[in-house]
Amino acid sequence: MKAAMNPDTTSTVDDLVSRSKSKFAELRGQRLAQYEDTVERAQQKLRDLTNDLADLTDSLGRNARGAVRRVDDFAHDNPWKTAGTIAAVAALAAAIAVLIARRD
Repeated sequence: MKAAMNPDTTSTVDDLVSRSKSKFAELRGQRLAQYEDTVERAQQKLRDLTNDLADLTDSLGRNARGAVRRVDDFAHDNPWKTAGTIAAVAALAAAIAVLIARRD
């Protein structure tokens, strides 16, 4: 058998349940707003990172092209010095290869 509740108690319980539901809805809304804010900040950071990476890639490309141009200019302006340097590096590489081959 179900016990009868006092009407004041029933009203108080109903009021408490109603306020609790309202508070939970408010908290859920706040959490959703915090989540949306966090997602937006993360997306902005990702956009910033993508832009920074694109800038870095462009900068590296420009620097590499500049270095290639300077080497090309040097080689055209100093062909004998360039040939001598290449020959010296090749001789050094060959000497190292012979030493490694003898070691084994």
